[in-house]
Amino acid sequence: TSCPDVCPTTLATWRKIHEALGDDAQRVRFVFVTVDPERDTPERLLEYATRIGADTAQWKFLTGSEEDLYDMARNGYYLTALPSDTAAGGFFHSDTFALIDKRGRIRGYYDGTATEEVDQLLNHLKQLLATEP
Repeated sequence: TSCPDVCPTTLATWRKIHEALGDDAQRVRFVFVTVDPERDTPERLLEYATRIGADTAQWKFLTGSEEDLYDMARNGYYLTALPSDTAAGGFFHSDTFALIDKRGRIRGYYDGTATEEVDQLLNHLKQLLATEP
């Protein structure tokens, strides 16, 4: 909620993907996991989601303990998340989107700031939706 860098850009990308999916967007969950749980309480995340107009039925904003969140990022999704004195907003974190199927399998990684990769994600997501009931 306080990231001045990657998060606003990637959230705008989420919105474009959500809109591009049309009615199929109801079948997708967009999950944002904070790297700043000290500031990003459930209440603050809900206020943030409301402020940016997120559809909270499909968009989930998650928090937890710093230890659990960083462990999940590194060992669950193989992404980077850590405090940093030099990074904008005080945290170094990935701008990567992970496409995960209903069974929890990682189907692909995409740079959330690169148009070509976001287009590829959208195509892969549509293919996945076509094959999963």
